[in-house]
Amino acid sequence: MRNPILLLFLVFSFQTFGQRYEKDWGKVTALEAKGQLKSANEAVTKIFRKANRRKEDTEIVKAFLFQSKYSLVLEEESQRNFFRNLNEILPKTNKETQAILHFIYAKSLADYYRSNSYFIEQRTDTDTLAENDFKTWPKNIFLQTITQHFEQSLADENLLQNTPLSNYEALITKNQNFNHNTRTLFDFLASQYIRYVTTSDDFYRNGKTSPNDAVTEFHKKLASETPVFLATNTDSLSKAPKKIFSLYQKIEKHYQQTNTLFWLENTMLERLSFIFNEFFNEDNDFEALQIVSLENCVTNFKERYCNNEAKLLLAEQYQQNAAKITHPDYYKKALRLTDDVLSNPIGNQTNRAKKIQFSITAKSLSVTQNQTVLPNRINRALLQYRNLDKVYGSIYKFDNDFKDFDDYYEPKTDSLIVDVLKKKKPVLQFERTLPKQDDYFFSSTEILIPELKNGTYLIVFRGDTNELTYESPIGHTEVRVTNLAAESFVDLEARQHVQVFDRTTGKPIQNAEVIFSSFKAKTDADGKVVYQLNNENHQSQINFKCVYEKDTLYQHTAYDYYAHLRKNRKLKKAGQVSILTDRSIYRPGQKVYFKAIAVYRDEEEKIKVIADRELKIEIRNTNSEKIQEFSLKTNEFGSVSGEFVLPKNGLAGNYTIQVVNNPFQPENYYERYHADLAYFNVEEYKRPKFEITFSPVTSSYSVNQNIMVKGNAKALTGSNISEAKVVYRVVRNTQYA
Repeated sequence: MRNPILLLFLVFSFQTFGQRYEKDWGKVTALEAKGQLKSANEAVTKIFRKANRRKEDTEIVKAFLFQSKYSLVLEEESQRNFFRNLNEILPKTNKETQAILHFIYAKSLADYYRSNSYFIEQRTDTDTLAENDFKTWPKNIFLQTITQHFEQSLADENLLQNTPLSNYEALITKNQNFNHNTRTLFDFLASQYIRYVTTSDDFYRNGKTSPNDAVTEFHKKLASETPVFLATNTDSLSKAPKKIFSLYQKIEKHYQQTNTLFWLENTMLERLSFIFNEFFNEDNDFEALQIVSLENCVTNFKERYCNNEAKLLLAEQYQQNAAKITHPDYYKKALRLTDDVLSNPIGNQTNRAKKIQFSITAKSLSVTQNQTVLPNRINRALLQYRNLDKVYGSIYKFDNDFKDFDDYYEPKTDSLIVDVLKKKKPVLQFERTLPKQDDYFFSSTEILIPELKNGTYLIVFRGDTNELTYESPIGHTEVRVTNLAAESFVDLEARQHVQVFDRTTGKPIQNAEVIFSSFKAKTDADGKVVYQLNNENHQSQINFKCVYEKDTLYQHTAYDYYAHLRKNRKLKKAGQVSILTDRSIYRPGQKVYFKAIAVYRDEEEKIKVIADRELKIEIRNTNSEKIQEFSLKTNEFGSVSGEFVLPKNGLAGNYTIQVVNNPFQPENYYERYHADLAYFNVEEYKRPKFEITFSPVTSSYSVNQNIMVKGNAKALTGSNISEAKVVYRVVRNTQYA
């Protein structure tokens, strides 16, 4: 059960003691630190009696809070004793202290209710219960009593508005950035009431705006500067938000009349926080209003601390709502605001500003590439990067052993990748200059990967540095270079079926060697091999490799050990359509080539293609709007291919291409059917037009010697570039032995 009194100690501080009681409280603190709570409780009782004789309200309340905390630990009836003691103390204190005690009563009762709400809500509502026996109260009595004490804590508004919170500095947590001499006791107590109402069931169910509500002029007035807000009638609101805005109006009105700028501006920020974090439904489109409101605060606030707070809140909104198309300048605006804060920060504003700046300026890099590519061909990789000007690539080749391959590639974190690669030398290195971007958004570009021979490779990209370090952003992709392809599955008799074919032509390959851990065989004329698995093997994945001439393919297939137990069940034919495009990223107006293949698995678990069937294909943009459609028939290999041109003025973003009909529909026994989606990006990016390579420097040189460096500039078409202006720089790196 949550301790209601302990929560109060988050609000109250007991580190500042009056000189008269400093020695007594020091003894209490020492006993509590030793875990001697019974002795500490006895010491607090003595303080309470002394303060009660002298009518020192602050020490009475403080002693009461300590005593109540210990009683919750030491006495079975601690909760009842707590509220009983509160009722006894209330009439013995002055009105200001009574207001605080009413707040303590309401807060503690609310915490008890939340901790036991499940049991309390099972009780039947009633209006006739023993006043002090709160453990038997139903829900309605709890809520009524809580509200009653919160209201009583604010009953004498005029007195509390003119009572500085600093009068109770022995009770209230101090903040070196806040001047409690000018903050009122009414402000403090009203803020606690607002916090309670905001977390109440009534506010959650009836206080928020509806998901489909539009932002109206009334909402704009609620989020306006103080004079407009004070003139706004809130009678149209439901009970909970009306109470909250009413309290904010009372607080701001007093600070405006007394020209207490710090707490006026601070309260306005709290009001805006309530409006946009609590009052508005998260589905409402209120971001524009939030930004306008905070911009007004930045313009009008005169207190440095509050002005900095408004700048940080606005910077966070700029950061969260930055968009390449609609708000391309938001990141830069956020950085300017945080720079202003860092020029004159207060308290923890430095760390908050730096955190925002880091999230905007941090470098990032990721790479996507087909994991299986053809040998001796230039391939493309899709780079997604942020705040980078150049990437350095290194290609590492691994042994032709799929077990070692799995060991190498199992780590996915950058630090583990670095640990592995520092032990190996790359077979090829290259660098690419990225399309310039200074807007702090993620960008994408295609990068050409040099031709590779057959084998297994890891391609690693590093951002802005040629050194392999833990700090630099790293993107990596695993690549198998082979002209072989294989389809595999395990049937209900626990037999492994493998079919090997040419990746370029699609024709089956005869005499390819298929190697498992304890079995190997050569493919027949249809490129097939069948291997009886051991049912005692509980592996969920079976690894194998295919070897043909000087080419090797590593592959794995899923294995359901319990499938043979279901072999007597009637198996339905299952169909699938796979679809792919020639690239992963295009510019508007470019041509897209695509291919689809339709296959099915029959009752005997054999994979077959389906010919002469219509495939209806749709292409949709990032808003799921259809921009192209085709109707194509499969050929004898079960495949179709086509092309289309992207709109020159179309939307940028993620596009999809999909087969939308079921080509297996005429046979009703194809009860399982799956059509893959192919995704590609459409973006305005600059494609590299040329590539520069340098010959290795093989000689050694000393200071003041001339060095001859040879290089070659080629267009991506393969032709040499002549009569071009060459700009270069020499960078000195110091190495220490």
